[in-house]
Amino acid sequence: MQRIEAREGRPIEELLTDLYVSQGMLLAEVGTRLGVTESAVSKWLQWFGIEARRGGPRREAAVA
Repeated sequence: MQRIEAREGRPIEELLTDLYVSQGMLLAEVGTRLGVTESAVSKWLQWFGIEARRGGPRREAAVA
């Protein structure tokens, strides 16, 4: 985690909130962006208390 934080210039929690919550990226996309596995992203979400979405399309792509 420290290497990613140093490389990105901000804490993992902030990165996850931005990429996963604000931008609506998938776990796999966040993992690719940060250079880690989807599993690692999932564990970090749990660690920081960020609620994971449960399948289906991204929020912005969902039909109203």
